[in-house]
Amino acid sequence: MTDELETEYGSIVCEKTLRYQSIKVDEKTRERLDRLTLLDDSFFRLVMKDRPECITLLITVILEKHDIDVDEVILQADDHSLEHRSVVFDVLVRDVMGNYYNVEIQNGREGASERRIRVNSAHLDVRMLSKGMSANEIMDSYVIVICDEDYFDKKRTIVEVERYFDDGCVYNDGNHIIYFNTSVMDLNTPEGKLAYDLKCTEVEKMHYNELREAVAAYKNSETGERKMSSVWKEVEDEGIAKGIVQGKLERSSEVARNLLLKNKMSKEEIAEVTNLSLDEVSRIKSQMKM
Repeated sequence: MTDELETEYGSIVCEKTLRYQSIKVDEKTRERLDRLTLLDDSFFRLVMKDRPECITLLITVILEKHDIDVDEVILQADDHSLEHRSVVFDVLVRDVMGNYYNVEIQNGREGASERRIRVNSAHLDVRMLSKGMSANEIMDSYVIVICDEDYFDKKRTIVEVERYFDDGCVYNDGNHIIYFNTSVMDLNTPEGKLAYDLKCTEVEKMHYNELREAVAAYKNSETGERKMSSVWKEVEDEGIAKGIVQGKLERSSEVARNLLLKNKMSKEEIAEVTNLSLDEVSRIKSQMKM
C-alpha cells in the first residue's frame, strides 16, 4: 500500500471512529439494545453484515445442507426484475453453484402470507434466468421465512413447502419454500437451538458460537452500541424525511383533486402547479371517475 493510500485509508478510519465516539449512548438506548433479538429485521441485517459464517449456519441448520459454500451475501437487495412489481429481500445469498437463498424475517401473519412469499420466489427465478439462458438451466431457489409464531399451526419448527403431482410424486421444479417457526423449539435438536438463539436477548445464553460472537460485537462493546445508536438515528431521520415527503405528496394530490373537480385547468397545468407528474395527475383523475 502506498503512503498516499495509507494516509487516505487512515483518514477514513479516523473519521468513522470519531463519528462513532461522538455519539452518546444513553441508558434508554442501552435498554433498547438489550431487548433486541435477531428476530428484529433491522438488527438481523446489521448483525449478518460481513458475517457469512452466520448465514452459512442458518442455511446449514434449516435446510440440513452441510456442503453449502456461500459466494455472495446481499443485504436489503432491491430487486426490479419483474416489470410491475419490485421487492426488497432482507438477505439474499448465492452459493458457488448458483443456487439462490432468500432469508426473510417476518413478524406478522401478513408478511409470511403464502402469496407474498410466492412473489419473492418469482423474483428469485427471474433474477437467475439471464438473457439467452434456457429455462432448464435455472438453478434451485430457496425462500426461508423465519417467523416469530407458528402461523400455520403445524406444531413444528421447520415446515417445508413443496409441489406434488396428484399421485403424491414430487414435482421437481427446484423451487423451495421453508418456514422456520421460532415459537416451536426443542433444545435437543439443532433447529431448536437455532430458534432459541434467534429469540434470545442474553448473548451468554446463545448456543451457536457464530451467532453469539456476532451479536456480542454489538451488545457487549461500546463501539457496537455507538454503531446501533447511529443506525437508529439514521432510521429515525429517514422516517421523518419520508413523512415530510409523504405529507407534501398528499397535500399536492388533494390540490390536484380540487382543481380537477373545478375542471378549469388542463392536466398539464395542474401537474405544473402541484409539482406532480402528468402520470400522477392522470391516475388521480382516473380514481375520481371510479
